Amino acid sequence: MSPAWTQIRKRDPEKAPPKAVAEAPAPPEPAPESISFASIHLAIGDALQMQPVVDNHLRYYVTLIGYVEKRSVLVTAPVIEGHVQLIREGQPFVLRAFSGRNAYAFDAGVLKSCGAPFPYLHLSYPKSVQTLPVRSEQRIRVNLIGAVPEVDGVLQSEPQACLVVDLSLGGAMITAPQRLVEVGHRFSLSIRIVANQAPVYVALPCILRNLRETPATDGRGSVLHHGVQFLDIDAKDQLLLENFIFRAMLSEL
Repeated sequence: MSPAWTQIRKRDPEKAPPKAVAEAPAPPEPAPESISFASIHLAIGDALQMQPVVDNHLRYYVTLIGYVEKRSVLVTAPVIEGHVQLIREGQPFVLRAFSGRNAYAFDAGVLKSCGAPFPYLHLSYPKSVQTLPVRSEQRIRVNLIGAVPEVDGVLQSEPQACLVVDLSLGGAMITAPQRLVEVGHRFSLSIRIVANQAPVYVALPCILRNLRETPATDGRGSVLHHGVQFLDIDAKDQLLLENFIFRAMLSEL
């Protein structure tokens, strides 16, 4: 498996306890496939991560400006704490991105570093791109304030407040000082996220799959952890959720 995916694999959920010897082995994870850059259909404004090949502890984050097929990929110059980073022409990078439900990685060198009319880079057009599907259960740690405005199809006079502590394409873990709903019941979860560099609210239809109670960290009372599964999310909210999760995963690679 390509080193480009080493960090992505670290984002998998916590491993399950060891299985009994008699059980069948888990199916192998899919191997990356090679496709063309044009077939990714990245959109202008999509985020990419740039990792220098010779100094691979660094991570730069840039935005796709556009590309000319088989000639060049244009991205913004990396900026750290308001300062444009000096990128040498000819410097090789590994770039990674998320789009749809796939992660992508490809090699590219810097053809030209331009300063006008704003700092941007011409990258070499990749010969091929490795793609790997992102599993719906892969979770990110978050700290998002949420609200439950509807339970079993009935609007609540006062939406219950909660905290989303982890999030995936398929569900979430929510904490609250009180039980939000009974296991097996449906409700609507509203959260505020940042997608496409702007704050938006998404409505996520859920069903409560499990519930557990733990002592509160301050020693006062307890906290209820609600494991929820998402159901039939509106197409627009689904895209916003995917954008938020993939950008968060990209920032932690």
